[in-house]
Amino acid sequence: MIKLAEVELTVEELDSDERQTYGSNTVGELLEYIKKNNISMDAKICVERIHDFYYENNHWGTIRKPSRLFDDCVNEYTPIWCTVKYPDDKNLYLDLHY
Repeated sequence: MIKLAEVELTVEELDSDERQTYGSNTVGELLEYIKKNNISMDAKICVERIHDFYYENNHWGTIRKPSRLFDDCVNEYTPIWCTVKYPDDKNLYLDLHY
């Protein structure tokens, strides 16, 4: 069985999370970033892989939602920290930590 992160982050905490002021955590900021950096509508979106260390030792929280595919599973989500565009490809990258 997969171990869930020790800390659960609620939607209310996410909405008041001070990290929002540092990165592109809102849809509006993400759309602004896409437009500013001329990111193509067919670009792939990649999310940074975060090691369990951050959840286990730094007590990062996750928002838990029921799986859309499996009745007995829970999906965990981490708010993005910032958006990244690399000059060597057209894709959009989302960093989960600074």
